[in-house]
Amino acid sequence: MNKFILGQIFGILGALATIISSFQKTRKKMLIFLIFDPIFYTIQYILLNAYVGALSNIVGIIRTIMFSFKGKNKFFNSNYPLYIIIFLYLLINVFVCKSIYSLFPIIASIIYAVVLWQDKPKNIRIGSVFMFSMWLIYNLIVKAYVGVIVEFVLLISTIIAIFKLDYKKLTKRHKNNKGDMEICN
Repeated sequence: MNKFILGQIFGILGALATIISSFQKTRKKMLIFLIFDPIFYTIQYILLNAYVGALSNIVGIIRTIMFSFKGKNKFFNSNYPLYIIIFLYLLINVFVCKSIYSLFPIIASIIYAVVLWQDKPKNIRIGSVFMFSMWLIYNLIVKAYVGVIVEFVLLISTIIAIFKLDYKKLTKRHKNNKGDMEICN
């Protein structure tokens, strides 16, 4: 099997982990599935010779592991883990980025780190929409065509999850408070 096809297979595996994570109701369960996402994508981007994407995902593995310890002790209750991860992404930018398009995985990863540090799954899902959009563009540029499709599907599935888990809850709460359902602004 050639590297291109194998890379696409690993991209699909990463996407499946992300889709499953989007539908989890707790941060802890989301993080369990999200540890596999950057592992699979790192392999995909190495196979496609897209090293900024691979390095961003290696930091993503570290990020997910570090963030899973949030609330466990004083260090992980502070914002220092978030600052360390952002610093690592910026370090990649300094040493590896070759073009403006190389910034897309870095920007996407920083946005995602900030929202993943949040405690609310709703914020994670909303931040994911921005992240998937940036990775979609990067995948187009590095010719990870299956990745483009995957990011598009992830984008749509996350929007569906936002509607199913967040918007419906908001309109239900609004209906219970007002008696009649109105459009929330």
